[in-house]
Amino acid sequence: MLENERIEFRQKLREGLTRSRYKLIREKALRNENIIEGDYKGGIIEVSARELLKKLYNEDIVVLTDDKPRQ
Repeated sequence: MLENERIEFRQKLREGLTRSRYKLIREKALRNENIIEGDYKGGIIEVSARELLKKLYNEDIVVLTDDKPRQ
C-alpha cells in the first residue's frame, strides 16, 4: 500500500468514526440516555448524551409532548 493510499484510508476511517460517534450520541440523546466514556486516567465517566450533544455539536434535542416543547 502506497503512502498516499494509507493517508486516504486513515482519513476515511476517521470520518467514519466521527459520523458513528455523532449518530450514537444523537440516538442516545433522543432516548434521554447516558453515555459511558473513558477518561485519560483509565477510569470511566457517565455523561448525559444530551449535554454531550450540546457541548460537542451545539445541538439541542427538543421533545414535543402535548404540543409543548420540552427539553
